[in-house]
Amino acid sequence: MARTDAGRSRAPRPRARAAQSARAARPDDVGPAGLSAAEARARERAALARTDLADDELPAVPAGVATGELPIEALTAAADQLAVALGELGQAPSASPWRLAGLTDADRLDARRCAQTVKRLLSASAALEDPHVRALAARAYTPAHLDLMADWLASGATGSLITTGDAREVVGPTWHAHAEHVRAQVEAYRQEHVPHLGPFVPDVVTADLDAALAAAQQADARLLTRRRRRREALASVAVFVRPGVQVDLGSLTALVTDLVAARDALPGLVRTVGELPGVGVPDDWNALDDDAVAALDRALHAWESAAALEPAGEPDGAAELDAATLAVAVAAADGDLPAGPSAAAGALRTLADAWRALVDVLQVGAVDAVFWQAGRTLAETLAHDGPLWHADVSKAGGLVRLTRWVRVRAALAALDEQGLTEVAGLVRAGRLDAETVRDAVELAVVRAVLAERQAAGAATHDAPLDGAGAPVEEADEEPEDTPGALPGDLVIRSALASRYVPASDAPVLDLFVLDNVGISSNLAKVRAQIDEILTAEAPVTADRMAHLVARRFGLERLREARRATILQTVPKGRLHRSPNGDLVVWHVAQDPDTWTGYRVPAEGTRRELVDVPYEELRNALVDTARRAHGLPEARLVALTAAAFGVRRPSAAAAQRLADAITVAVREGVLTRREESLIAT
Repeated sequence: MARTDAGRSRAPRPRARAAQSARAARPDDVGPAGLSAAEARARERAALARTDLADDELPAVPAGVATGELPIEALTAAADQLAVALGELGQAPSASPWRLAGLTDADRLDARRCAQTVKRLLSASAALEDPHVRALAARAYTPAHLDLMADWLASGATGSLITTGDAREVVGPTWHAHAEHVRAQVEAYRQEHVPHLGPFVPDVVTADLDAALAAAQQADARLLTRRRRRREALASVAVFVRPGVQVDLGSLTALVTDLVAARDALPGLVRTVGELPGVGVPDDWNALDDDAVAALDRALHAWESAAALEPAGEPDGAAELDAATLAVAVAAADGDLPAGPSAAAGALRTLADAWRALVDVLQVGAVDAVFWQAGRTLAETLAHDGPLWHADVSKAGGLVRLTRWVRVRAALAALDEQGLTEVAGLVRAGRLDAETVRDAVELAVVRAVLAERQAAGAATHDAPLDGAGAPVEEADEEPEDTPGALPGDLVIRSALASRYVPASDAPVLDLFVLDNVGISSNLAKVRAQIDEILTAEAPVTADRMAHLVARRFGLERLREARRATILQTVPKGRLHRSPNGDLVVWHVAQDPDTWTGYRVPAEGTRRELVDVPYEELRNALVDTARRAHGLPEARLVALTAAAFGVRRPSAAAAQRLADAITVAVREGVLTRREESLIAT
């Protein structure tokens, strides 16, 4: 027993062993990533000496870097490859004429096919000679829009074209529901009664069927003259018998009975159809007649195809589209449309197919297309980049520009495979370039290593760095209740702070839905996306909400008009103006006047301070100041930024927090007392 006790006294418990191990770790101990804390700190200093990158310009690093699963050398090599590719590109990625291309292998670039596809597209665009049709096509943002325009033009082949202005006044959710009801009623009527026409043509319902039925029934009651009398009864409707068809006299009564039922059901159907605005039918309209039903379908399609051209809520876009469709409609009515609407529709479909061929050969993705167009129409982007494409695919050009762009995409793809998926967005946004991307990856990697080393107890002996990357001396650690000594992670542990997990922004729906948000079914789909975002992120700034919704429809950049359209779809009562002027969208279960919480990023996520609503910034500032019993403004800004995961806030981020402090003081929730800010 004594031996056992002695053994226990000599062998520390597992927790004690772990503590001793952590205390034993030194800055020069090499971690699982192959770097010691001292080496990582030295590399951080060197990177900061070369560049001045803010935290929000650094990509998130996968956890496998710190654990050694992803070699640091592979990441830095991929970053070097991207830096070289960006340098060879010779221009900002946002200015490259080939920035829509998603190809990632320059060695497999099919130059001949690319040249043929570009020439096909330019030829199809030039073939739109009529100025009215060309002006209409200039409003298209996607090949699908061109298809809709072609459908609209085709609807005028056998009748008048409906302008978008007229359609906007007539067609709406109620109209669409009524149209579907009309189609269903017509189809039900035809299924029941068309088979009973038998040997008769549809116009038989205009005959005196009551007299014919009475004569047929009387003939059925005869024995000796039944056949003759049936022939006499048939003679009254014989003109409606289809040529060359024999009528079974024995079933004449049943045939005429069915025709009477068809005739009696027709007036109610005619009234139902006639009540649909914009689609008038005569009193003698006959649903048994295939041609009459086809004419009704064409009329419905004409209205629907015009309504489908409705722009994405842009006031100026609606006016321009109305003018374009009116000009085409007038030209078609006056016979001034070369070869008519059908030929124009064919030209638009040819252009749409040419665009799709280009998308296929260049492997264009939804995000790539948005990055290229930047809110412009297809015609606008083609007018700018088309000549550059043509020069590059010519024999003299040799696809040099495209090859350089593909090398950039290949380098970005290599970083994506390593888990650095945010680099592409930072490069596209112009926040990283050939001069800074290597340092951004270096800083992100070594800071991940430092975080791992600090968790292991090896990095606490190294001095922190100031804004210029020089070491500064740390003060002795003060108790948590000492003013100014509040560590950043104490805020994260606050009862008022919860974890922030960003809503997904992956594309889930076609842009056509957003372009036609005036249709009730499309509006419901957009609001469903808004509800999902609010459930995940509310409260959320209006700008972030608009961008998240847009990205779910494949858009990366927004024009102000489209942003306004998206915000107009937000249900009433959800949009509030914050005391500092922020426009914020709230969940129905949240009350802006009583909400005291704020969200800090979950592990592996990040949150830009510009996207944090004022109410959250204010609540975090107040909570931090209260728990520290007052703080100088600079310290309050730094600690609050740290709570939101920003170790080195950019000038814009620091200014946003400073502005929030000013408004919070004006609201009376913070008070300035000498050099400190106190929660009140």
